Amino acid sequence: MLERDEDAVYNSAVLIGPDGTVDGRYRKVHLAMAGEIDTGILPGGDFPVFETEIGRIGCNICMDSSVAESSRIVGLNGADFLLLPIMGDFRAWHPKEGGFDPDRFKAIMRVRAMDNQLCVVVARNRAQASCIIDHVGDILAWNDGDRDFIQARVRVDNRYRAPSGGSYRGVNWMQRRPHLYQAFAVEENVGTLLTNA
Repeated sequence: MLERDEDAVYNSAVLIGPDGTVDGRYRKVHLAMAGEIDTGILPGGDFPVFETEIGRIGCNICMDSSVAESSRIVGLNGADFLLLPIMGDFRAWHPKEGGFDPDRFKAIMRVRAMDNQLCVVVARNRAQASCIIDHVGDILAWNDGDRDFIQARVRVDNRYRAPSGGSYRGVNWMQRRPHLYQAFAVEENVGTLLTNA
């Protein structure tokens, strides 16, 4: 939804709890060049995670999916679920056939789930390719575009187990060495869109 905050307008995802109250709000960080940046929509500035009765929930919106750090930060912030309303990841368009490729889309979403040990819940605006993927990359529900909604039962403790007995998330992320990842933030590698925002 478009959200107005005084003079600012954001593309926002609003998380509404079972009792109708707002449990959280996420403002899209990576804006689309056509239709958002050129119309004055502003980017959000963080990746919050919200405590709910079913687990910790974070969000990305559409273009955020194309930036690996978006889902990684949601995972690092402790989320169990990543909610992703999306038009369609541009990498899922088949370069030779010129159309949306469900298999490419599945691969992208499964990697996001596995890499970050998140249950990824995707709501695609055309219904086709809306899906629920668990922490281990298994597709629990998939919409070929012929249903109004999909649903799945998800276990939040269903994570990869490392040979040492710890969780994949704990073992994999324990190995992270952020002080070596400076290339992510050096000026020449920062995107040219909204670098001052």
